Amino acid sequence: MARGTMSAIRTADGWRVALLYVALTLLLAYPLTTDPAGRLLSTGPDPNLFMWILAWDTHALTHNPLAIFDANIYYPELHALAYSENLIGSAPFAAPVLWLTGNAVLAMNVVSLLSSVLCGLGAFFLARRIGVSTPAGVLSGLVFAFSPPHFLRFDQLHLTTIQWMPFSLAFLHTYLKEGRPRDLRAAAAFFTLQALTSGHGAAFLLTGILVLIGCRLALGERPAVMRRIRDLGIRGTLLLAPTLLILVPYRSVQTAMHLTRGVADWTTEPSSFLASPTHVHAFALSSIGLMVGGVGVVAIMMISVTERTREIGVRKALGATRREILWQFLVEAATLTLVGGAAGMIAGGGIAWLISVVTPIPAYVPAWSIAAALGASALTGVGFGLYPANRAARLDPVDALRYE
Repeated sequence: MARGTMSAIRTADGWRVALLYVALTLLLAYPLTTDPAGRLLSTGPDPNLFMWILAWDTHALTHNPLAIFDANIYYPELHALAYSENLIGSAPFAAPVLWLTGNAVLAMNVVSLLSSVLCGLGAFFLARRIGVSTPAGVLSGLVFAFSPPHFLRFDQLHLTTIQWMPFSLAFLHTYLKEGRPRDLRAAAAFFTLQALTSGHGAAFLLTGILVLIGCRLALGERPAVMRRIRDLGIRGTLLLAPTLLILVPYRSVQTAMHLTRGVADWTTEPSSFLASPTHVHAFALSSIGLMVGGVGVVAIMMISVTERTREIGVRKALGATRREILWQFLVEAATLTLVGGAAGMIAGGGIAWLISVVTPIPAYVPAWSIAAALGASALTGVGFGLYPANRAARLDPVDALRYE
C-alpha cells in the first residue's frame, strides 16, 4: 500500500512538473507560440537547413531507410546527409506534422518546443535519481531547459535537442548505484537516442559518462568490466548498434571531403550566456531593476512617513481625510520615481547619442520607449508607494500628535 501510494505521488509530481515545463516553454517561446506554423524565433541559414533535413529524414524513413544518408543534395556525392547533423532521432516527432500539414516550419517548431519540455523533464528525472528534493529537481529542470543560452540556440536543432542526455546519465547513475542490468540497457538506449538526435549532444553526453565513471573509480569502486559487459548483454549491444552504424557514413565523408572541426571552432562569447531572444527573459531582467527601485521607494517612503508622523497628525486634526493623506504620499512616491526615470532616460539618451557619434552603430532612443519608461516609473512609484501611503493614512491623529 505504501509503495503504491508513493508511486502515485511521484507520478502526480511528474505530471505537475511536466505541465509547468509545457507552460514555461509556451511562454518563453512567445511570439513563436502565437503562430508556430508561420514564424521562427530567429532567422538565419540553420533553420532552413534543419527544415530540409527533417523533411528528408521523413521521406527516406518511409521510402528507403537504408539509403537515408544518400540525401537529395550534392549529387552525385554519397552520404550527403553526413555533411551536417542527421536529426534522425527528431524525425519521429516531425513526421506526423509533415504528413498531416506538409508544413516544415511547424514541424521544426514542434521538435524545438518538445525538446525544451523534455530537457526540463530529463534534468528533473536526473536530479530525483541522484536523490535531491522535488523543489531542487524542478529548479534543475528550469536551469537546464530554460536558461538564456538554450533559447539563444532555439532554432539550431543540433544544439537544442539534447533532451536525452540527462535520461541516459540518470539510468547510468542508478545502474552504478544499484547494479540492475535493465538500468544499464536503458542508459544505452537513451545514449543511442541522443546520438541519433544530436551528435553534438552525444559528444557532451559521452564526456559526462566518462566523468561519472571516473568519479566512481576515484571513490574506490572496482571497474568490474566483465560484469558490465554481461549486464549490457546482447540486447544492450543491439541498442548501441545504431550509434556505431551512423559513424560509418560520417567517417567516409570526413575522409573523402577532409571535413574536420577542432576545439578552436567552439569559442563562445561571454555575452551569449546572458543573451536571449525571448521577450519573457527581457521582461524578467528589466523587472529586476523595477523590483530594486521599488524596494528603494518603500524604504524612502517609510522613512518619510516616520519622520512626518506629527505633520500627519496635525493635518488630520485640521480635517484632512484618509483619502487626502493617501493621495499625498502616492503623488510623492510617483514623483520620486518619475524624477529617477527621467534622469535615467537622459543618461541613456546621452549614451546612445555618444555611441552613434563615436561608432558606426545607429544607436538611438525611440519616443515610444521614453513614454513607456516614464509610465513604468510612475506605476512603480504608485505600486510600491501604496503600502507606506496606506500606513500614513491609517495613523491615529492622537497617537501621531504624541509621537516623538
